[in-house]
Amino acid sequence: MAKKCIYLFDFDNTLYDPANGLMNELKRRMGLFLAKQLNWTPAEVEERVEKLRVLHGPIITGFMREYPEHKIDVELFSQFVHDFSLPDYLAVDRRLQALLAGLPGDVYILSNGFEEYLDQALALLGIKDLVKGIYGIRFVQFSGKPDPNAYERVIDDIGVDPASVIYFDDNIRDLKPAKKLGMTTVWVSNGQKWQPPKWVDYRLADIYQLSQLDLSC
Repeated sequence: MAKKCIYLFDFDNTLYDPANGLMNELKRRMGLFLAKQLNWTPAEVEERVEKLRVLHGPIITGFMREYPEHKIDVELFSQFVHDFSLPDYLAVDRRLQALLAGLPGDVYILSNGFEEYLDQALALLGIKDLVKGIYGIRFVQFSGKPDPNAYERVIDDIGVDPASVIYFDDNIRDLKPAKKLGMTTVWVSNGQKWQPPKWVDYRLADIYQLSQLDLSC
């Protein structure tokens, strides 16, 4: 495989400030959809949706695995979950634009989100044209992070040595498979102070601190 420098980013709560509440809205709407499908009470939604996320990563993946007898309509799920005003949460980020534009390599996204959502969100942040490829939940056939297959499918599609990849994520658990494959891992801690585990190579308080690191290949 050809060697070239790859900067691979998670999206939600990594490339924007989680304080904006976007991820909370997405999770809320996922819970509402599943509650309607299964007649869950609000208490059951809170408990079970969190359990799906912890055990399986993507909530929709967890639902498919834990409740195979209930056939979920993926298109209806995506439409419902994303039926809100995304511009209320995201706007052009000039600092992020400059940061990504200055990286000495190609930029890709690996997210558990749907590609159509990621496409719109990146456009709102003003960085869509800086991203060479978007890998969402459809591309990995709903086996999202932290399933190692998700990372392997992306690396195979890009066609690079994992050692040439620098992977950024706000979720420490999702960095572990990347490190095992040989990537350099960067935890975007969003201000969390506790000591990261051994599979984290670098820690950033937020994505803007990337400019302070020498992470060229």
